[in-house]
Amino acid sequence: MVVTTNGSNLVVKNSRTTIANETIMRDRDNGLPQQRQSKTVEVQDKVKIRGYTFAQFVDMVQSFHGYAAPGVLVGGFMVDLAYQYIPQEGLYDIVCETRKCLPDAIQLLTPCTVGNGWLRIIDISRFAFTIYDKQQGNGIRVSINYSKLDNWPLIKSWMYGNSRDKNIDGPTLGKQIEDAGSSICDVYPTKVEIPTNVVKTNDHNICPYCGEPHAFVDGKTCIGDQLPYKIVGPRMNGSLSSKVNENVDTKLQTAQT
Repeated sequence: MVVTTNGSNLVVKNSRTTIANETIMRDRDNGLPQQRQSKTVEVQDKVKIRGYTFAQFVDMVQSFHGYAAPGVLVGGFMVDLAYQYIPQEGLYDIVCETRKCLPDAIQLLTPCTVGNGWLRIIDISRFAFTIYDKQQGNGIRVSINYSKLDNWPLIKSWMYGNSRDKNIDGPTLGKQIEDAGSSICDVYPTKVEIPTNVVKTNDHNICPYCGEPHAFVDGKTCIGDQLPYKIVGPRMNGSLSSKVNENVDTKLQTAQT
């Protein structure tokens, strides 16, 4: 990892960490301001998150999550810790107890995603997850031990939702997260009850109201009326090609009059 001092902000790009230093150096003889100086120092990365250096993981988070969110960074250490307690060759499901940040760390570092169904999110606002064997249900739960945060005041302030704390700045918070690693976490053994009567089916119905396929188990009509939007006009692309689409457009026009 290359650390470049040239400002007050932490910028990570291409697995390189740049710390900008806004101090303007003055000439010792005449006191005139000089151009900002840059100092580059080679630093060996020691922190690993599932085989990635911390700087590499920050790059991954920025690309996937949109920015280097502290919650995803902390989540990376939590996932890495979890894998120290489970057999590497197993097949696992995960239940995550928050929808904020932590699921993205899980999806980045494990095969479990919302899309493949191996990651379930039960949002009870606890920053924790349980990873368990798909067949037997044996697993572990990783959570944050808030009593361990006294040594990490910025992490504690951020965890308690004080994101507007003027003492919290990104680079310093990121450094505390890197230094704390998984030391702020707890690990407990768990046993997940695996349902035995679950019937999986790919059968679908075509909803007579919206014209789209939906799971057969939901009934004859879909539950699209629970979604937070309404279609406010006719289809914008293509031409009407089916009786269902004609019915949909007729109902839309009727609803708008």
